[in-house]
Amino acid sequence: SKDLARDTSGAKSYAVFLAELGDRVPQAVLLNISTLQTQLDGEAYTMRNSVLSCMASIIASVLVSDKTENGVATRDQFLDVLESRLHDISAYVRGRTLQLWQMLMERKAIPLVRLANIVRLVAERLEDKSSIVRRQALQAIVKMLACNPFGDCLKLTTFKTKLEEAKTLLKAKVGDSGMVEEEAAKKKTSKKAKKSAKNSDDEDEEEEEE
Repeated sequence: SKDLARDTSGAKSYAVFLAELGDRVPQAVLLNISTLQTQLDGEAYTMRNSVLSCMASIIASVLVSDKTENGVATRDQFLDVLESRLHDISAYVRGRTLQLWQMLMERKAIPLVRLANIVRLVAERLEDKSSIVRRQALQAIVKMLACNPFGDCLKLTTFKTKLEEAKTLLKAKVGDSGMVEEEAAKKKTSKKAKKSAKNSDDEDEEEEEE
């Protein structure tokens, strides 16, 4: 790792090769990812970027459709690494990581349970000290809005229409049984109100007699 940090041209060549390898044969890279992960602790930021690129490619191409326990665990581990690298010491790595999140968002490879936290982490990078990172963070936010899994239309009228449709569907499913229960509840409430009023009248009569 130290040798690669000193030999910048060599590190860049290795990084390009690994990133290309991850794009072309992600399954083969996955089998050897434990060896590559050691580069994440190295000094060469280009190598860290290449390993992160490989992880993102594996998630988007292989693990996104792997629903096995081992597959999900590996995917979550890689996503954790990508999250942590948003705080990498190098602005180039933070910027590259934001690009990778954009790619994952576009490929719909981010689990919904993680989405809110990812948006929060990306938004924090809008205040990064590096203009490179701030620019990438802004682009990532735009990409997340464009690829919003809940629909790219955020108009309130659209959601109101969907709400009314859901209410109509629910009412149709509940049917007459729901209406009967509702009427029974209203009658029960009415009886309680009448009983309470009657008790109040009786108390008033007793006070007058005294």
